[in-house]
Amino acid sequence: MNSVKQPPKVASLILAVANREPLRAAVLGDFQEIYDEILEAQNLWTAQRWYWLEALKSIPQFMKFYTTWRMTMLKNYLKVAFRNLLKSKFYSLINVIGLAVGMAVFLFISIYTRHELSYNKFHANHQSIYEVEIGGELSTAAPLGAEIQAQFPELQAMVRIDANYGGGRSPLLVTGTDETLKRTKTENLLFVDQHFFDVFTFKVIHGDPVTALEQPYSMVLTQSLAMQLFGKTDAVGQRIHYIGDRSSTPEMEMTVTAVVEDASSNSSLQFNGLVSFATLYTFNPNGSPVDKDWGNWGYRTHVQLDPTNKAAFEEKLNGLWKRASLAKWPDSEPDPLTLVPLAEIPFFNNNRRQFITLMQIIGIFVLAIAVINFINLTLARATTRAKEVGIRKVVGSTRQELIRQFLCEALLMSLIVTPVSFVIIELGKPLFYSIIQMEIAFNWIKQPGLILLFMATIFTVGTVAGLYPAVVMSSFKASSILKGELNRGRRRQALRFTLVVFQFIISTALIFSTLVISKQINYLKSKPLGFDQHHIIHCKQSNQINERYDVFKNRLLQDPNILSMTRSNSALAQSLNIGSTAEINGINREFRATTVDPDFLSTMGIELIEGRDFSWEIKSDYYKAMVVNETFVKKFDLKNPIGQEVRGFLGYTPVIVGVMKDFHNDSFYEPIQPSALIYANWNSTINIRVNGENMAQSLKAIEKVWNEISTEFPLEYQFLDETYGKLYQSEEILVRILTSFASMAILIACLGLFGLISYSAQQRTKEIGIRKVLGASAQGLMGLVAREYLLWVTIANAISLPLAAWAMLKWMNNFAYQAPLTAAPFILAGASALVIALVTVSWQAIRSANANPLKALKYE
Repeated sequence: MNSVKQPPKVASLILAVANREPLRAAVLGDFQEIYDEILEAQNLWTAQRWYWLEALKSIPQFMKFYTTWRMTMLKNYLKVAFRNLLKSKFYSLINVIGLAVGMAVFLFISIYTRHELSYNKFHANHQSIYEVEIGGELSTAAPLGAEIQAQFPELQAMVRIDANYGGGRSPLLVTGTDETLKRTKTENLLFVDQHFFDVFTFKVIHGDPVTALEQPYSMVLTQSLAMQLFGKTDAVGQRIHYIGDRSSTPEMEMTVTAVVEDASSNSSLQFNGLVSFATLYTFNPNGSPVDKDWGNWGYRTHVQLDPTNKAAFEEKLNGLWKRASLAKWPDSEPDPLTLVPLAEIPFFNNNRRQFITLMQIIGIFVLAIAVINFINLTLARATTRAKEVGIRKVVGSTRQELIRQFLCEALLMSLIVTPVSFVIIELGKPLFYSIIQMEIAFNWIKQPGLILLFMATIFTVGTVAGLYPAVVMSSFKASSILKGELNRGRRRQALRFTLVVFQFIISTALIFSTLVISKQINYLKSKPLGFDQHHIIHCKQSNQINERYDVFKNRLLQDPNILSMTRSNSALAQSLNIGSTAEINGINREFRATTVDPDFLSTMGIELIEGRDFSWEIKSDYYKAMVVNETFVKKFDLKNPIGQEVRGFLGYTPVIVGVMKDFHNDSFYEPIQPSALIYANWNSTINIRVNGENMAQSLKAIEKVWNEISTEFPLEYQFLDETYGKLYQSEEILVRILTSFASMAILIACLGLFGLISYSAQQRTKEIGIRKVLGASAQGLMGLVAREYLLWVTIANAISLPLAAWAMLKWMNNFAYQAPLTAAPFILAGASALVIALVTVSWQAIRSANANPLKALKYE
């Protein structure tokens, strides 16, 4: 080894390799010679050991050198990047605004969709919790839960939830002493089984969750309700006088046993308080023991089980349900029973997931438009940087170094955009919340995932926006640049054409979709329902109103502004609340029904086309008379419906006394169902038709009489036409989102178009000057500058409108009734895109056409 000269350090070798080719070749040759000598003098093992020992000893030196070298390179990249950004302030500003708006829109939508897709996933055991669904409805009879618990010991837990029969929708809570009583109207008190906190993860901050719901008359409050009632969160042991909102619910003395955190906005279970299910056993709200009451289906049943046993358990559960159903209703075939995962409850039997997907697509499209702007403007300005690229290559810069330089500029642009987009998000929160009609609690500090999403978006946008221009510009050949041959091809022109067309394909599609969805919603809102829904108010009756309903009714009807009133089991604008199967002349069919009083048809303005209406005077109509709709007659194939007996309806056999015209009692997503009305006293909703010309006086009169009779419960009413309008709330939100974000997309696209035409006009300054000197008119020069861009937008319209129409037709298939797709949306969307593009390019075109030709000819 002594005969071998001292080998160089590996770090010195690496340092040399990092430099230019001649030095690299020399050092590599020297290193190879030494390595070969060792290998010849000793053996392979000795040579390799020398190699790795030298490498290990030189690691600190190499790391120090490498870090210094990289920092120096980065500093140089940033210096050049800043210089180029400041050199082109106008185009840099366009890119900053476009990227900031696009990123803010994308992050807004990402936050919203992340929230929507997180529903119920905060529960620790959400993957093992299921809700029982029967016949497409998430409602069951209370005895089913009791049977499940009794017959399936392998079940981890079962919880029933009642928001109806305990009178907890909007009860009155009375606290304090006799001298200082405090009456508080609240909403959403749920009666739940004792294992509620074993199944669902709601944090208990005071009290024992194990025993909180064991005993009758136990109540758990949320933090906000506890503060409202007692001025403190630790309300355990406090007494509450409970007055339910159903006539069958007695007044009860409740004891607060626990206080929980308020339910988060991504929980499908929203409540202000919980009452022990055992309380229902003490008064049997529907007149029979709760666990034997198969006639009322307003309970929600949840089970917790091992997910791997779901299929087997579901099969056994169907067997139990079939036996119980046939024992209760032997003539009816039971609907299938399934278990719906807890995380899927928000998406059950609706188009909510499609809506979220559509929003995600919109967010990606808006961000894509912003990225395309960046690419387009960067490529358009490639010729101005061609000399820079050529000179860099001549003095030895490699293509990889050039790519790193251009990527660094793109990432620097993204970093500059970051605070701008952050400000847009913070300032735009109230507007965004008003668009989606909800507030999403997101905090940058407490939710690091949002910061990671934000930074990942910035890095991705910067990389994607800068990568292609970097690859293109670094590919310029120095010889071609110095010969002036760079602009002879049409490839980059074709790319700019493609990108601009793609931007306006998206923009036009968003405009078209907004127009079509708005038209569909307006069509649904204006489509006749089959009765007069205007000037009708409806409200839930209080116990006091129920006890003195005749007095309440007679006093109101003395007012000339009160035209008529009636009671029904529930308000319209929802599926009739009684589902049943009946047999007529050997034909079994399913239908929907609800109970009413004899004034219902006349008050609601529903037309009777055959037979007669219910009558107060005919005592046999009570529980024994039924009025059916036209679809009912068709489904049961009734030639002479009047007088037909309907067997198997909730243990009764009513007779059809009349046929009413079909009317829509639900949204237009579904066609009209076979429906029936029966005269019975199960009614808790009051419907009042008032004089539309004196609406304020009518409401004042109703409120006055109500307050005199119902001293405990204040009047809370809704207009029926507004209730129907709320059926399309998600569609209206979609329209607002499309309108807002389509505007953002068009703004970004127009910014890019403005930048492109400005640059194009700048590049053609001499050409425009020469044409003007030779006699070209201002109009002709405007056309010269703007023509190709308007042609591009026209091509985008031709591609976009058929695709958007196809997508909208698929969306409209969700509705049983659809507005006709006429030529108007096509014309308006296409014309809007052209006008917007024309306005965008006109300013620069006019400015170029009116410029002084002498200045143009001096331009360099």
